[in-house]
Amino acid sequence: MEPSAVKKQLIFAAVSCITLTLLWGVLLSVAVNRSLEALQKRQDIEILPSGQREGASPPQTF
Repeated sequence: MEPSAVKKQLIFAAVSCITLTLLWGVLLSVAVNRSLEALQKRQDIEILPSGQREGASPPQTF
């Protein structure tokens, strides 16, 4: 194989990997957002702010 053909294949593989990674990230983000929206619409669940749990003692500082 010619060196230019190998170079083109490596560039194509790199661009393909980057594109697939970005696409996977977008799809994962959409799935998580839909899941969170569905949880927020449920009336029988209360989502507490980050770091707060019912009955938990306040954070300790050292």
